[in-house]
Amino acid sequence: MKAFRQEALRTLTPFGIGSPDVDVPVVYGNDTKEVIVRIIGNSYHPKVIKVTPGTTVKWINEDVFTYMEGEFSGIHNVIVKSGPERFASDMLAHAESHSQLLTVEGEYTYICTPHPYMEGKIIVTKDTASPGVQYAGTGSAPTSKMMWFVLILAATALMIALISLINK
Repeated sequence: MKAFRQEALRTLTPFGIGSPDVDVPVVYGNDTKEVIVRIIGNSYHPKVIKVTPGTTVKWINEDVFTYMEGEFSGIHNVIVKSGPERFASDMLAHAESHSQLLTVEGEYTYICTPHPYMEGKIIVTKDTASPGVQYAGTGSAPTSKMMWFVLILAATALMIALISLINK
């Protein structure tokens, strides 16, 4: 799969980071001191952000249900798998959050331990002015049609999992 992914012109993934033309970084300027990344439908939103050193990133678990353990749970966390500094959050149930102050420049790629296919990226740099990027506050709102689609897809998967458990 790695060879196919490298040869692909465009990568789309509902959970991980797609190709740069698909998952364009949401850029926050020097005046932004806290950025919120929402966890919805086994995915981080936005998936890629660009911030300046001294910014606090706050992850909020907005999955509707917290149930069971492992793959079928609505429990998530944040753990850096590559970057200049390593950090990890506790497991986050519905409406719980974790904040992390980022001071060291570099690219941080992070995942969710129970759902390792969930992936996000933070680019910490003093230079946030880059052509062809989406700036925070522009584009579609987090409650766009795509977000509703992901939420409905997650609810459908939940229903299938619950029905299969009941029928056992």
